Amino acid sequence: PTDWSRQSALQIARDYVTKYGDTLDMIYAEDDTLAAGVAEGLEQSGLAAGDVLLTGIGGNVDGFDLMTNGWMQATIYQSPVIDGTLSVDTMLRILAGETIESNIPIDSPVITPENMADFEPAY
Repeated sequence: PTDWSRQSALQIARDYVTKYGDTLDMIYAEDDTLAAGVAEGLEQSGLAAGDVLLTGIGGNVDGFDLMTNGWMQATIYQSPVIDGTLSVDTMLRILAGETIESNIPIDSPVITPENMADFEPAY
């Protein structure tokens, strides 16, 4: 847990390197901004980009920068614009009397260094 703090993510990453050493293979960050803190902590611990697989969620500018620099291998795209548009469209459909599915999937593609040119950062 990081309390959504980039600085906390940095410290946790450093602690993980100290505790797990060479057995640390991957870290999943719940947000690309937290992944940026993790990458900084890994670097401060003497690791290089790619030594530990790092993935995040958000598809934001931090995630794109981390993938460009080799620190992160993937992020899950989560656009507030797409989420907001889907929410408003669903609300309008409900107000119009339409029956709405109980589960409405949100498009959340996996972005990697190989396909990130096809996307713009979500925020």
